[in-house]
Amino acid sequence: MDKVGIIMNGVTGRMGTQQHLERSIVAIRRQGGVQLQDGRRILPDPVLLGRNPEKLEVFARKYEVERWSTASESCNVALPGIVCLGYWTFRNRFPRGRSLFN
Repeated sequence: MDKVGIIMNGVTGRMGTQQHLERSIVAIRRQGGVQLQDGRRILPDPVLLGRNPEKLEVFARKYEVERWSTASESCNVALPGIVCLGYWTFRNRFPRGRSLFN
């Protein structure tokens, strides 16, 4: 199964938690990912990004997310695909090759 890294900025807010994280990403993960037309499956691998480390840590435990960070300036999940959910665009914010988790 292939993983798709999903950087989720601002996920501790109501909409980010309920709509994006809980009802979408976590639900897809619990169902075993998404099956593609060719039969392969992909699994979302979220990275929680925000300003409050205490909230992020609580959310990461609650939703079984391995990675979270407050360091937006070095965000790179080193996975086959990267998608960014939030109020900024990944391409404009982060140059290629920079690492979030050194």
